[in-house]
Amino acid sequence: MTMKLSICTDVFGKIPFGEMLDKVKAYGLEAVEITTGGWGGCHYVPSARELLDNPSKLQSFKDELEKRNLAISALNCSGNPLVNNAMGKEHSRTIHDTAELAGKLGVKTIVTMSGLPEAAPGDNTPNWITSTISWPDFEGRNYMKEAVKYQWEVAAKWWQEYSQFAKDNGVEKIAIEEFPCQLVYNVRSLNKLIEVTGKNGSMIGMNLDPSHLMIQGADPIAAARALGDKIFYMHGKDARIERGLSDVDG
Repeated sequence: MTMKLSICTDVFGKIPFGEMLDKVKAYGLEAVEITTGGWGGCHYVPSARELLDNPSKLQSFKDELEKRNLAISALNCSGNPLVNNAMGKEHSRTIHDTAELAGKLGVKTIVTMSGLPEAAPGDNTPNWITSTISWPDFEGRNYMKEAVKYQWEVAAKWWQEYSQFAKDNGVEKIAIEEFPCQLVYNVRSLNKLIEVTGKNGSMIGMNLDPSHLMIQGADPIAAARALGDKIFYMHGKDARIERGLSDVDG
């Protein structure tokens, strides 16, 4: 397997697109990761739909990359498409637009997050439940387990539909960043998403970001070994545990 380096264009702030690409080229890099929705800065693609609906703008965008011989390593649309509120609906729309744009650009990899639903029908606030084992039953019910079960039902329905949509647009890999406060935040939960996605589960892998595992107390190297070929992409970040604080509060 050959590793290629690219850079996420959000780090350049709001300098003009061509100037940003010149800097990337000067660094000796051959590719860029561009944010197209969700929580990203989206400085260079403020709206995937704008490019999709304007062929001349899309062509100009492609021309700027091609004349510098730069590729797009991935389109990044990291957000929460699963929660039942305005943000979730917006992020769901933009991640669908991102898959469509990937098809127009010939980009095979999307970087995103799993999303995090509410804990029960009718709620509209994401609820990150990381442990159900120690929560006691009450009147024969385990409310935390019921909430997690509901969340995975929401995820299964959405990801089965979206993975097929992405596949129909030529996307081959969907790299999930294992971000805290998302339904997928480690190796175990990624494997669960692959399972519930069903027939297109092989399209799902991890965008391995070591920093997120570090702050959860996991070992990124051990995680990488466990993931194997399920690693579709990586973000090169680390993290430091502040001992004086973590000794008190974890």
